[in-house]
Amino acid sequence: MLIVQFTDTHVLEDGKRVYGRFDSHAMLERAIDAILALEPKPDLALLTGDMVDRGSAEEYARIKKPLDRLDIPLAIIPGNHDARDTLHAAFGKTAIMGEGEFLHWVRDDLGPLRIIGLDTHVPGKVNGELCEKRLAWLEAALATAPDRPTLIATHHPPFTTAITHVEAWPFAGAEAFEKIVAKNKQIVRIVSGHLHRQMLAPFGGTIASVCPSTAHQFALDWRKKAPAMWTDEAPGFQLHLWDGAKLITSTRAVGPFEAVAL
Repeated sequence: MLIVQFTDTHVLEDGKRVYGRFDSHAMLERAIDAILALEPKPDLALLTGDMVDRGSAEEYARIKKPLDRLDIPLAIIPGNHDARDTLHAAFGKTAIMGEGEFLHWVRDDLGPLRIIGLDTHVPGKVNGELCEKRLAWLEAALATAPDRPTLIATHHPPFTTAITHVEAWPFAGAEAFEKIVAKNKQIVRIVSGHLHRQMLAPFGGTIASVCPSTAHQFALDWRKKAPAMWTDEAPGFQLHLWDGAKLITSTRAVGPFEAVAL
């Protein structure tokens, strides 16, 4: 089973650029081109939040056209830049998505890997959260298939990063989440976005990984009190291959690049 994960697309209304510099819509189009050229074709496209920049209906209408080019199922969870009701109105009938107070979902029918989408969004906040209600939902979902290899997708990564401006908005409920993960050995990976760069860390006996953005990347700066900065590093996405025993992850930069035979 092959999953392509992309994240933090941050599409704006026509004519606008992120920070006045990054044409996130054009950058998403190039990422979609690269995804469509993949062989073998992925079984699922997983978009882990911050689809748009301001949560407006106009932005969701604009991102719909490039996403409609995908010829595989699309699964979505919201990020801190998204607006649940507006997102659901735009994609609730065409994409894999939850409904109700939180947009959680579980799918067992996409391949041998079970996939859970967790909504960590807190309206008006940058940080993620898994409150008691959301954690209880997760425990119940995991209990229904304790022997099925499972991937969990969140927008916010649950681990600390040592990046000053990220740690200013800590993940609420991360410790309780980690305890649940540690008890459920069927969880093979937690995949997230939000950080705008690749990163991974051990979490609850498994691995939590972060996918780069298809748009701008955040500079990696581990100095104490370092300011938040973006960088012109290449955008990208990740491929997660379940080979029947383990999950293999590769990060793909979005070019253009030339492939040359050896």
